[in-house]
Amino acid sequence: MSKKETHIHKYVRAKLGKHVIFKCAIIGCPHHLSKELVVGRVSVCWKCEQPFAMTKASILLARPHCIPCTVKKTEPVVDHDLIKEFLENIEN
Repeated sequence: MSKKETHIHKYVRAKLGKHVIFKCAIIGCPHHLSKELVVGRVSVCWKCEQPFAMTKASILLARPHCIPCTVKKTEPVVDHDLIKEFLENIEN
C-alpha cells in the first residue's frame, strides 16, 4: 500500500521519450503527469515558493512559476525632451 502524499508537488518539465511530462522535483517523490493533465493542478512556484494553480502558460516553462512572478517585457519609455537636451549639451 502506498503512502498518502503529504506535500504540494513542485513540478518540473521533462521529456520521457517523445512525450513531455511534469514530474515532482522534491526528492523521493515519484509523482509525474502528462502535460495534458497538469493544467489546474497545484504546484509550488520555482521563484517565490508559494503554491499556485498550473495554467496553459505555465506548462510552457521548464520550471513553472506563478503569474505574479512573471516578469513582463515592456518597451522602454523614451523621453524625447531629455534626449534633445542631452544632445544640445553635447554640441555646446
